[in-house]
Amino acid sequence: MEKIVIKNFINGDWQEEKNAKTVPLYNPSTGEVIGEVPMSGKETCEKAIASAAEAYKTWRLVPLGKRMGYIYKIRELMERDKEKIAQGIALDQAKQIAEAKTSMVPLFAAGLFYFVFNALVAFVMERIEKKMSYYR
Repeated sequence: MEKIVIKNFINGDWQEEKNAKTVPLYNPSTGEVIGEVPMSGKETCEKAIASAAEAYKTWRLVPLGKRMGYIYKIRELMERDKEKIAQGIALDQAKQIAEAKTSMVPLFAAGLFYFVFNALVAFVMERIEKKMSYYR
């Protein structure tokens, strides 16, 4: 099996941490080292935070309906690729692939709907509050 090298996703790109200390990534079933995880430093963290803050400036202007559409698309892709996701979960968490496919992947997908629901509730409550303040 090819060694897994974890990268940081910053500003739309997967970036390897340069000259960072790494810790081994173990297969919990066998104890075999299957990869490494970088211990990202302060500079990388600040770069990621700055990138996220910059992205939020435009993301916050995206209408709620469109944001919900993205979340539904993520769920759709999770369903499409559940075999690959289940294999990753099995390797990372020492679960059977069948268990990962039938319980873990649907659980993650359900978690996305939780965020959609809460965003929708917040949106509706904000609108109600604005209407109520008009009558005060």
